[in-house]
This record gives sequence, structure tokens and C-alpha cells, in this order.
Amino acid sequence: MGIKMKRIISNIRIVFCSAAVSVRKMFKNVTFWLLIVYALMFWFLYALGVRQLAAEYDYGVTPFLLPLFFSDGIYGMYGKLMLCLVTCNAPFLDRQSMFTLQRTGCTAWSIGQMIYIVLANIIFMAIMMATQVIFLFPHLTISDKWGSVLYTIANLPEVISDYGGYGYINGSMILGMEATTALTMQLVLCVLLGSVVGAVIFLINGLTHSGFGGIFAVGCMILTNWLSEIALDRGLDFDKLFLFRWLNIGDYMSGTYDFVTNVLLLVLMFLALAVLSCVCVKKRWIRTTE
Repeated sequence: MGIKMKRIISNIRIVFCSAAVSVRKMFKNVTFWLLIVYALMFWFLYALGVRQLAAEYDYGVTPFLLPLFFSDGIYGMYGKLMLCLVTCNAPFLDRQSMFTLQRTGCTAWSIGQMIYIVLANIIFMAIMMATQVIFLFPHLTISDKWGSVLYTIANLPEVISDYGGYGYINGSMILGMEATTALTMQLVLCVLLGSVVGAVIFLINGLTHSGFGGIFAVGCMILTNWLSEIALDRGLDFDKLFLFRWLNIGDYMSGTYDFVTNVLLLVLMFLALAVLSCVCVKKRWIRTTE
């Protein structure tokens, strides 16, 4: 029993070491730094008016803009594009992969890559939160509420029209939901959906030996927005079939989606894709060397 337990612990350690290697590589990848630049740029374009309003009246803005960002039609799409960019280089192979695979084995390596996909999306959410704080500084205040600036915009949306910025502030979300609840829901959904997208890209890129998986994910995102608009114009209710639409927290307020149900579905999707990916790596259907 002791030997089996030691073997299990050793295998778990190997899996997490494989994931840790990929995380270290992420920080050296140009995509990581592009994500930071894009995040800062989109915060500037989306929330410049909020920042200017806070500066003029000397009020702080609370760091709860993320759910408002993803509820905006245009900037929400930019956020989804960045989610696709996080893992667009799956299955994360480089010259060092051959040596890593020899030490870990295909099964441990593939499980490690699935863990890395989740970690990469958590890191991306941390980037979005950190860049939001950087953009709002020094007009930033910490609270568990939406704060005076956002409440003012929600009740008097015309006040923001005199300032810069191009983003839509969802006043109904501010008035109808707790700030911490909206932010928590947004973070959980983004990490889970981003992980599902990453697993799909891993499979497609690995099976086709190309970068088609990223193109496929972006295409699905754009197609989702287009089809949902057509369905809305024709009075059809197909939103529940469009995964990328699940990121709009405003739809959970209206009862279009159920948060717990969608979380469970995303977890099951990711686990199914993770198992399929591991099988494909084990069967050598996914390349493990360049």
C-alpha cells in the first residue's frame, strides 16, 4: 500500500511539474505580453469616460468593470478573442518538449497540458484584473459595492456621454446585482469557457498538425455573434446553444441562463475534451514532437 501511494504521489508530482514547465514558458511567450498590451488598450477604450468622470468629481472607481466589459457587445467580443488567443499555440510544443516527454511520459504530459490550459486562463483573468487596476489608478477605490461613480452612471446614463470612451455600461446589472456576485460569476465563466476553448484548440491543432484550432475557435465566436443577432431579429431563442453567449452576465439576470447549470455543463465539456485529448496523445494521433 505504501509503495502504491508513493507511486501515485510521484505521478501527481510529475503531472504538476509538466504543467509548471508550460506556465514558465507562457511568461516567455510573446503572446503573454501581447495579452497585457491588448488588455490595457481595451480598458482605455472601454472605460476612459468612467476614469475621467471619477477624476473630475474626485471619486474612486471600484475594480468591478469586468462583468460590464463582457456585457458590452463590441468589447465583450474583444474579450472572447483574447480568450482564444490565450491557448492558440496548443498543444504547446517546442524544442524542449521531446525531453519533457521522455521524462514524464505521454499520459502525464497530456494531463499536465490540460491543467496548464486551466492555469493559463486563470492567469489571463488575473491579467484582466491587474490591467484594470493599473488603468484606473490613481482613481481607484476598494469596496465590495459598485461604488458612487458606477451607481451614478447606472441611474443617470447621460452623464457619461460628455466624456471619452466608447464602452456601454450596463446600468441594469449595476442596479440589479451585487458587484462581488457579478465579478465572481464572470471570472468563473471566463476560466471555464476559456478552458473548453483551449481543449478544443489543443485537439484540433494536434490532430491536424496545424494552427487551425485557433482559427476555428475565433470563427465559432464570430459566427455565434452573427447567428444570435439573426435569431434575435427573427424572434428565435437559440441563445442557449451558443457557448460564447454564456459569458454575458446580464443574461443570467433575465433568466435566459442558469449559472449553476452552465458551470456544470462547462466542467463536463472540459473533462470530456481532456480525456479525449489524453487518449489521442496516448494513441499517437496527436503529435508530441515538432
